[in-house]
Amino acid sequence: MKTLYEILEVSENASNEIIEKAYKVLAKKYHPDLWPQDKKEYAEQKMKEINEAYDVLSNEIKRKEYNSTLEIERKRQMELKTQEEIKKNMQADYEQKYQNAYENYLRRLGYKIKYKWTWKDYKNFIISILILILICVALWFFPITHNWIIEFYNSNPIIKTIIDIIGSIFVGIWNAITSIFKK
Repeated sequence: MKTLYEILEVSENASNEIIEKAYKVLAKKYHPDLWPQDKKEYAEQKMKEINEAYDVLSNEIKRKEYNSTLEIERKRQMELKTQEEIKKNMQADYEQKYQNAYENYLRRLGYKIKYKWTWKDYKNFIISILILILICVALWFFPITHNWIIEFYNSNPIIKTIIDIIGSIFVGIWNAITSIFKK
């Protein structure tokens, strides 16, 4: 819902002179005689809105009444918004409690609960892996940790095999990509 201030395109603390200037500018802009025949209805409707807004805002008594009504309406809107947020939070809380109770019930019956991964879970997992790789690469360039990593690699056959497999995969992908662009 547009306020009368928005209709006249002025701020709520605008003086009477500014309101009058805005009214005159908008009255010239939306005067129905200045608009083509097919848009005359729109201009007439706009002029009615502008005249009503000016009638209220140019009269101090009507303006004070309108401001108090506007303030009450804004408070009511804020209360409704707050109530909706509380209701939404309560609903989410109840749904979570119900889900937990249902899962606990299934566990007591002997079922194992498996969760499907969402896109957010995959994204967080990939980000965690990338951070871990960045940390390892950063540690590789420090002399103290560099020697320790080489010693750890050479002394652990399982780690050595895993890293060699991963390295072979990356080398294969790199060779495939470079062979495509060489042609």
